[in-house]
Amino acid sequence: MPLLVLLLTHSPGWAGAAFLLEWAPRLAAVAGAGPIIDRHSPQSAILATSLLRAGAALATLIGLSLGAGPWLVLVFGVACGVLAEASYLAS
Repeated sequence: MPLLVLLLTHSPGWAGAAFLLEWAPRLAAVAGAGPIIDRHSPQSAILATSLLRAGAALATLIGLSLGAGPWLVLVFGVACGVLAEASYLAS
């Protein structure tokens, strides 16, 4: 994600913020995602996180085409980081 932010904004500062915002929730998601995944099957957790990531990507593309700023890409990076960590734990 930080490279995508750098390509879209041409700002190393925004790319660094994206890196921080991407990894902080991932590390925090381990404590929250573990008990949720324990209640459901790994297959359903992976399917749900994959569908949510695809929806987030589509929403981000639509938002960018409507003129949203770099903040939308940062939010997308955070959401995908948390969902990726949840699917990793389910695996």
